[in-house]
Amino acid sequence: MGFKDFYLVINFMCIFLLLWTIFKTVQSGDKQVHNVMFSHLLMCTQFVLICEILWVFVEGESFFLAYYLNCLSNILIQCLSAIIGYYWLLYTLCEGETKKWITKQKSFLIFLPALIVCLMALCSPITGWLFAIEKRTNAFSYGNLNIIKVLIVYSYFFIASLIIFANIINRNIIKEKLEIVGKLSCILIPLIAMLHYLYNPQVPVVWQSITIILLISHSNILDKTIYTDGLTGLNNRKEFNKYLDSVLKNLPSQPNHAYLFMIDIDLFKKINDTFGHIEGDNAIVTTAQTLKDTVKEEKAFVCRYGGDEFALIFPNLNRYKAQAIQDELYKAFTLYNELSLTKYSINISVGFAAALPGVTDTPSNLIKAADKMLYEEKQAHHARYSV
Repeated sequence: MGFKDFYLVINFMCIFLLLWTIFKTVQSGDKQVHNVMFSHLLMCTQFVLICEILWVFVEGESFFLAYYLNCLSNILIQCLSAIIGYYWLLYTLCEGETKKWITKQKSFLIFLPALIVCLMALCSPITGWLFAIEKRTNAFSYGNLNIIKVLIVYSYFFIASLIIFANIINRNIIKEKLEIVGKLSCILIPLIAMLHYLYNPQVPVVWQSITIILLISHSNILDKTIYTDGLTGLNNRKEFNKYLDSVLKNLPSQPNHAYLFMIDIDLFKKINDTFGHIEGDNAIVTTAQTLKDTVKEEKAFVCRYGGDEFALIFPNLNRYKAQAIQDELYKAFTLYNELSLTKYSINISVGFAAALPGVTDTPSNLIKAADKMLYEEKQAHHARYSV
């Protein structure tokens, strides 16, 4: 088997793996922004591989339309290269804490370098900027300005790698061995592919490397579904039970205690019934994000307990700090309602309890104690709403 045949087999295998990944991603029905970006990445990479297969078949051939198919396949490869870099950077931004920074205007500014590459690719059959196809031999060669495309595409991946590295440090996921391996792979594999391209551009391995990255990323997404809530991205009930057990086995010394906060959206059914389930989901997502933002300095464990109920676990607090956190949570939602443009307000009730040795040092007893205070808070709030 020659190099050409081997290259075709590898590309066909990558296309099959991407088809399977696309099917599983679509089947999940998850419409969160970063998953939509991931789907775009999968489809664009698959199209590049298809175009490379077409290029292999027509390169150097003399049959009717071979020259034009060669030009078309290379235009698409150059354009899709830049678009994949753009989507990879956006996907990285959407997955991390930087997603709040993204707006339509900023997304367009990020896309501008890719747009430049696309325009240069469209002109290349005439100008030879990114590539040239010799009409007589139908042979491909790189253009004088191909380095611009290389710099733009790899700049996208380099910036994305820096963001991934920053997320590793900021989120402190070093203890999560599988996740750290996946994140580091997304940094190292593009770097290795880039160095290989600079050393030997005649042996393309870039898109096969991107396929590997996407498969690793998909594996990470599947892993996350085991311990995260699909709607909010918070820890789920299963992870809550696991984390609470570990906290109660390592209680701090007095006067500090581990604290469990139980939080519920007030009159959530009314939001659902009046504005529909989509707005109900939006209210849950907004509540989740507000909770995360409010307690991020405390390094709390934040969880969607179920429905419109959330839980926070603080492994080491005193009573005064716990009371202050409850007040901060109420203030955060008061501020949100003052600034929000939605037709409804989001109000919460917060109950909390300390894990006391011999009293509330089991999961069931601690949850009951926090739920008891939550019920009292809800009763007081409902009485106020009915006045």
